[in-house]
Amino acid sequence: MLCRGHGQNHDMLVHHLVVPEIVRERGEFERAHRMAAETLPEGHPLQATARLDLGGHHLAAGRHDEAARAYAEALELCRAVFGADHPRVAEALSLSARVAAARGDLERARELAGDALR
Repeated sequence: MLCRGHGQNHDMLVHHLVVPEIVRERGEFERAHRMAAETLPEGHPLQATARLDLGGHHLAAGRHDEAARAYAEALELCRAVFGADHPRVAEALSLSARVAAARGDLERARELAGDALR
């Protein structure tokens, strides 16, 4: 039992939230993303965090297509979960701009960066 006195449902929730976070902190982004997708309900805010982290992992490795895909998924989820004016949406837009710049698409990068600042 993870947390005494809170019951089995609480313990399961703690497990589903904490374990992917520990894996992510170890740098195992793809595994953490899979775990989040398998254990957290669709639309959970940590799903967006997992996608943002996965995008960063891909961007750092030079896998621009995979990074763009992860950031696009994160952006869609952040908008749905938090609303269009939330800072997480701006973060996803800013990171998407970095991918566009890394691909050499400076016009798209400016557009995304501008959207992030609004």
